[in-house]
Amino acid sequence: MKITKRQLKRIIREEYSRIISENHIAPYQQILDLSERPGGVDLDEINHLFGKTGFDIIDEMIDENLVWLDDQEGIVYAKESPGINSAIEKYLK
Repeated sequence: MKITKRQLKRIIREEYSRIISENHIAPYQQILDLSERPGGVDLDEINHLFGKTGFDIIDEMIDENLVWLDDQEGIVYAKESPGINSAIEKYLK
């Protein structure tokens, strides 16, 4: 089955709109931005803002070594967060 250039453009436009409307990209970046704060981001805040999806994203980010989870305090820190060193020191005591 052949499709025209016009049909292909329409299909691409529809798929792009679907991806944007389902908001697949934004939560990942938002969680990373929140976790870069000096105090990190609390898991309750993640749950409030993103629900279960937020926890799935955090799991992916941990696997990719982008964030560190302080499971004693329930706070997620980005590897670039200014507060991560003090959190790790507190965790090791």
